[in-house]
Amino acid sequence: MTKKISLVLLLVFTVLFFDACRIKGTDSGTDTLAGVVLDYYKFGDEKDVMEPIIADYLQDKKGLTINYRYFNDFDQYQRVILNEMAEGEGPDIFSMPNSWFFSNYKKLSPLPPEYGTVSDFDTLFVDSASKDLIVTDIDGFDKVYGVPMTIDTLALYYNKRHFEEKIPSQGRPSATWDGIKDDVSLLNVYNLETGVLETGGLALGLSSNIYFAVDVFYALLVQSGISFYDERMSTTKFSSSQTGTKNSLSDLLKLFASFSDSTMKNYSWNSLLSDSESEYKDIEAFVNGRVSMIFGYSDVYEKILSLISESSRFSSTVISKEDVKVAPFPQFDTSSSGKITYASYFAETVSRNCERPDLAWDFLIYLTQKKTLTSYFDKTKKPTSRRDMIEEQSKHPIYGVFVTQIGFSKSFPIVDLSYYGKVFSNMLEFIGQGGDITRAYKEAENSINGLLPSKGFINDKID
Repeated sequence: MTKKISLVLLLVFTVLFFDACRIKGTDSGTDTLAGVVLDYYKFGDEKDVMEPIIADYLQDKKGLTINYRYFNDFDQYQRVILNEMAEGEGPDIFSMPNSWFFSNYKKLSPLPPEYGTVSDFDTLFVDSASKDLIVTDIDGFDKVYGVPMTIDTLALYYNKRHFEEKIPSQGRPSATWDGIKDDVSLLNVYNLETGVLETGGLALGLSSNIYFAVDVFYALLVQSGISFYDERMSTTKFSSSQTGTKNSLSDLLKLFASFSDSTMKNYSWNSLLSDSESEYKDIEAFVNGRVSMIFGYSDVYEKILSLISESSRFSSTVISKEDVKVAPFPQFDTSSSGKITYASYFAETVSRNCERPDLAWDFLIYLTQKKTLTSYFDKTKKPTSRRDMIEEQSKHPIYGVFVTQIGFSKSFPIVDLSYYGKVFSNMLEFIGQGGDITRAYKEAENSINGLLPSKGFINDKID
């Protein structure tokens, strides 16, 4: 009981500490912020979500202006950010993928010490945020380089009706990968005359027609404890033999590809079940009843509902809204210490080109206050990043699964999200079509190594 009270008091103190570090708009009647402008670029949150939050913040910031620019195309967003920052300009505040902070922290302005410490951050936010957003700088000091409004995790969407019809004793997906392999053999539906697979149990095994195929591969890597890089992040090592791992890279790739191999018991997916040219690939197949399970993040739910609304006018096989359910990501080890899923999210950060980093960080602290994030969740349903909001959000019938996984979510640094995605998508598709596994991952490894600096990213002076 004493330890519990101490933990609560520590969390309350941390929240109060962050809230106390607020810059006011006036100082003895002088408009200290008059004419100050902060440019804020963000991916994924439209103006109707962020502008009311910004307006609330500006109520006691007389003279301050925050210009908000929303992007819905990630490639465009990436180009604009990098090009403008390279010219010494760009936004003062922007959102950045969690996997980018480790290799890009030198482009950022860290949290000022008077606004909070690493310990404060650890207390307020979940562990995966600390591992992603706290970086040891070239002087050997740990510093906070970003704050998360949300942390999303990879989970498993499933068709409840399919499970009730085919596996009524279970009614939901198995918790383990071995169980999932058994599930799909029962869920598959074949044409009695032609023997063609008409409904697959799980969308996996290929990448060309699976929206989050690469993310599933990343999840398998972190689940198995495979280190992606060497200690300096100067070269990859994911294909090398490593002690303490649950599975080898070859084992993971064999598991992935087995779902598109018609000779395997758990065969459940092929190139005919989803059009590779479709914008939403297996998500669309799920909506149209051609697959029982797909992988996705929390925002996939709204897309599913939208596609249901669009497709129900033309097809009788469209899944009903009530049958769309979410289960945790399958595990190799279901013990409390063995569970792992993949974390993917954007965190807010301050550019090193910002002339008022103190003011920019003050705004970011406001963005991650409990009151602000409660309103943000009500509008977006994006899972929280704060420890003190997990219990309440975990009760949600759909989004609760994503929230409960936050505590055991992990990721790893990625230098170029789009480039890595193309490299591993090609690798997975080649293997899924029966290509040689060793050749595939060696080519992928060489491609990634060509992007890494020879001196690495650890405590170096590379710009």
